[in-house]
Amino acid sequence: FCALAIVAFNAEGMAGGVLHMVNHGLGTGAMFLIVAFLIDRYESGRIADYRGLWNRLPVLTFFAVFITLANIGLPGLCNFVSEMLMLSGLFDLRTARATGMGLAVVAGFGIFLRAWYMLTLVQRVFFNKLKEPPRSRLAPVRDLNARELGAIVPLAVLCLLIGVMPQYLIDPMKRDVETLSRVADDARKNHAPPPPLPDYPKGPSSPFGSGPSKDKKDPKNAGGKLETLPPPREAPKKTD
Repeated sequence: FCALAIVAFNAEGMAGGVLHMVNHGLGTGAMFLIVAFLIDRYESGRIADYRGLWNRLPVLTFFAVFITLANIGLPGLCNFVSEMLMLSGLFDLRTARATGMGLAVVAGFGIFLRAWYMLTLVQRVFFNKLKEPPRSRLAPVRDLNARELGAIVPLAVLCLLIGVMPQYLIDPMKRDVETLSRVADDARKNHAPPPPLPDYPKGPSSPFGSGPSKDKKDPKNAGGKLETLPPPREAPKKTD
């Protein structure tokens, strides 16, 4: 998705692609932290080993749901802005080798697919009846401590701030993006095929002259013989 938007080579696509790189780093990094918190407590990374952790770890569940919504592009969170910019860039695809509508449909299908599997993951791990994997440690499982909150809270706050105020990241790149967009537009104009010549009508209505067309035959001379003109008549002689 991000690569398609950048290859579109217009202002919206490039700005959305660069912004999405930042958002992807924040959202994916936060999800890795949440997985690390679970493995540190339960020593298992298998989805099938977990059910209903909301009852045991409510704070961790809150951040898992929040980061998941940010990753799937909920309005007001970080990924929504970058995804809308990238989609608008794909719709404005100015090339003869691909259609922007087709690429936008493919990218939109990817967005729905990501939302499906991430929401399914959250539903299976954190909701339903409680199920915990076996542990080798006897200490009770506790929710997030201060050290873990200090790692996850800044990422969640940045996801919210970028979704509400994305211009703080878009404005610094605006001049470079517009310059690259102009370069791309000039390249498209220079390599565009020449327009076809107009098809002028033949015959008396042609702008290059009038007269009968060469393709038409004279019905009086259907046999193809050359016509001979009659000899000129002699003037009568005057008699005195």
